[in-house]
Amino acid sequence: MNNYCEACDCDPCDCHGVETQDFTPPSTTYVYIPYGDILYVPRASSLCEARDREEFLEDRFDKDVMPVSPFEWEILSGKMGFKTITPDDV
Repeated sequence: MNNYCEACDCDPCDCHGVETQDFTPPSTTYVYIPYGDILYVPRASSLCEARDREEFLEDRFDKDVMPVSPFEWEILSGKMGFKTITPDDV
């Protein structure tokens, strides 16, 4: 027995009861705000999503990823706008 679920190798507490035979990874689009050597991102809904997003963005842009609260994201995105990227498009 492993410490992760069979559906997506995440922490079992993050899966919310997804059945492994019905699991189809959704298309993923990441939003971010580049500023200097930092990419600001909104807080992720799960630890798995945060880990995957951080690994992808750090590898792609070679910049640090900084999650921000919903309130901070609203302010930053309103002032500076944001960009999107889909891992499948890269």
